[in-house]
Amino acid sequence: MDLQQQAKIVSSIRTKMQESIGQRLFVRVNLGRSRINENTGTLVQAHPSVFICDLEYRRGRVAKQSFQYADILTGVVEVYQHHKPMFGPFNIEPDAPLVEPSKQPKVKKRLRPSKPLEQRIRLNSTQVAMLAERMKAEANRNGTTNRSSKNKEIVMELSKKFDEKRKAEEAKQDTEE
Repeated sequence: MDLQQQAKIVSSIRTKMQESIGQRLFVRVNLGRSRINENTGTLVQAHPSVFICDLEYRRGRVAKQSFQYADILTGVVEVYQHHKPMFGPFNIEPDAPLVEPSKQPKVKKRLRPSKPLEQRIRLNSTQVAMLAERMKAEANRNGTTNRSSKNKEIVMELSKKFDEKRKAEEAKQDTEE
């Protein structure tokens, strides 16, 4: 792909992003080494070489993140609107005309957003509960612990909640079988 064609594509990406200011987007960023960030947010600004989104993270935290239009061209950043990709694969043939994403042939393998928030929270609470069980077992083994009595109470409460949750899930699975 020559430089002029890349400039045309980046220009078309820029105009489409400028038209989408204020709209909600789903942004998927490939950070390399199997690390992928997926966030939902609002497109706030579109500058000549970058666009800025307010991305929503866990627990209601919002952070500004800037992305380059060239990252969309290279596939490092993927932007979705209404669960549909805003930009399709770009033509790399030197003399091929530019094709809008809506006219691109459908790709069989579609990228899906990450797991719902409830599942992510559940995994984290499970990990916390497993840590609480380990701490409880270590405290029983040693007879003492360096934690304060308040931390011990919290650990015991977390482990009880985890045990109750696990028993409820096992009972639910037994009734389904």
